[in-house]
Amino acid sequence: MVERRIFWITLGEQKHTATINLVPGIKVYNEKLVEKDGKEYRLWNPLRSKLSAAINNGLEYLPIDNGSKVLCVDASEITVSHISDIVGNDGAVYFVVDKKSLSDHFLKKVHPDRSNIILIQKLFSEDNNYSEINESVDFAYFEQDQNKLTKTITDCQ
Repeated sequence: MVERRIFWITLGEQKHTATINLVPGIKVYNEKLVEKDGKEYRLWNPLRSKLSAAINNGLEYLPIDNGSKVLCVDASEITVSHISDIVGNDGAVYFVVDKKSLSDHFLKKVHPDRSNIILIQKLFSEDNNYSEINESVDFAYFEQDQNKLTKTITDCQ
């Protein structure tokens, strides 16, 4: 049986997407934490994450589960943190990000607590390969414009 990893939490009359917090008690981006049935959930803001917005707008299938290996290229730190919750400690999130855009908050406060996030810092202006990834990934998530995306996919081959 596959364990569900993305949840709907109702507060008042409003439904919110949420993930079970991999690091209970720790917020990533000042999101609301909700305790329910002995588990702590992090509400996932669709205004700050394109993937959350897609889920809120009816995305029916997202092939990420506990133990998945996910490549996230140029995604928001918020999205990466929720994917980290979804894949759990048995999964891995390869977070490829431009060195110039990574926040100190993520480097000092988020990344150290989430051992399933493997940080790959690149300069996207250079040719890149992803030799740091030494296993197959189950899913790739890109948050880039069309021109940048084409170059990134070419570099992955």
